[in-house]
Formats: sequence, C-alpha cells, structure tokens
Amino acid sequence: MHQNDLQKLDEIYRRTIYVVEDETSAATFRVGQPSADLGKILRERNTTEWAFITPYNPYSTLLSASENKQRQARLIEELKKRNLAFLRGCGIGDHWQSEPSLLILGITFKAALEIGRLFEQNAIIVGNQITLMPELIWCFEQNLKDKN
Repeated sequence: MHQNDLQKLDEIYRRTIYVVEDETSAATFRVGQPSADLGKILRERNTTEWAFITPYNPYSTLLSASENKQRQARLIEELKKRNLAFLRGCGIGDHWQSEPSLLILGITFKAALEIGRLFEQNAIIVGNQITLMPELIWCFEQNLKDKN
C-alpha cells in the first residue's frame, strides 16, 4: 500500500468512534485515547488484553452485505474454536458505513494480529488493562513489529 494511502487510512481510523455494547456493558473509544469504559469491561470480565477486529471489507475492498455477514460468521466461529470471549461492536466513521466488529477479550497481541491477517484487514486495534490506551496496529508484514 502506498504511503499516502496509509496516512489517509490512519487518519480515518483515528477519527472513527468504536462502540461496544451488550446487555450489561457499553463502551465507546477512539484510537490513542484512554478509555475508562474499556477498563470497566476488562475488570468485570477479569481479563487484561483485548482486540477490536472486523472481518468486513478486506483490505478496504467493499463487499456485499451477504459476503460481509458470512465473514462475520466465520470470525465468530474462529473465536469459538479458540475459546475466546467477545462482545459485539462497530466502528462508526465518516468515510464508510458502520462496520460490525468484535471486541475480543483475553486475546494476546500475537493471536489478534494473526486473526487480523487471516481476515485480510489493514489494521486492528489492541489494548490492555494497564494503559487502557487503544492502539492501532497495521497488519502488513513490513509495517509492524511483532510483539511476543
């Protein structure tokens, strides 16, 4: 991907509002801004690490609603195979329609990156209970420092 495209995507992802809701919890957050709401969810569920991933529109290529729904079902299936808990959410941006996403609880950085790549995403958002700072991580090999 061209550097200008990456810069534009980076700006778009940082302006996006990410929302998570279930019957007992709700959180909104943005990349690079601490979120007490996420900290509360992590404490309530006794976990320290998380990732926010959508399977929709791989590499920013628009797919049909039915294709995206199939990808969402595959992501949920993958998480269940890995015994990972998740909450439903979405990313609300001004450059595209809201994309259903999942807040995956208890997932390591390495596993989150693997899933982001598996579902052909440009980037994922990760965080932990220590900093409560959502971090944008690019999924491209040349753009990342894989953490252990």
